[in-house]
Amino acid sequence: MKKLSYFILFLLLISSINSFSQDFKAMQKEYEERKAEAIPKSFKIISPIQDFILVDETRTFTIEMVCLDPNISILLLGFPYETYATKHNLERPADVEEIYKLPAEEQNKFFKLIPSIEVIETIKEGNKITIYAKVTSENIEEFNLDINNYTYKTFRVLLE
Repeated sequence: MKKLSYFILFLLLISSINSFSQDFKAMQKEYEERKAEAIPKSFKIISPIQDFILVDETRTFTIEMVCLDPNISILLLGFPYETYATKHNLERPADVEEIYKLPAEEQNKFFKLIPSIEVIETIKEGNKITIYAKVTSENIEEFNLDINNYTYKTFRVLLE
């Protein structure tokens, strides 16, 4: 009887894992379909060709793209995220409730993100888009080029 109980429990566990796997695959497929619809088929990166950006002492870089859609939304998101607290090695209170007791300016030190990339200028000439940007973080490792709120490409950042 005990072996039968374990066997039934095992079957239920396998069934749950299989169901979760199918749900995950369905969600992933739906995401990919929405991404394909959101990113224009005419979008293409001209430069850089590589999956990395080499940043010199000026800390600036350029990304050139082409796209026929004039309403395209482009965003650069750097990782890892930094806050004032992480950048200045402030000790975070063990309990989040302690942070909420602090004045708003002090709370911001723990919650407000510091941009790791500053877009200096975006130039649109016909279907060509050029972004001039500057790395503002010492800890940046990579950044995503998001098109219409979907990650199109991830670039590694190599600081000289």
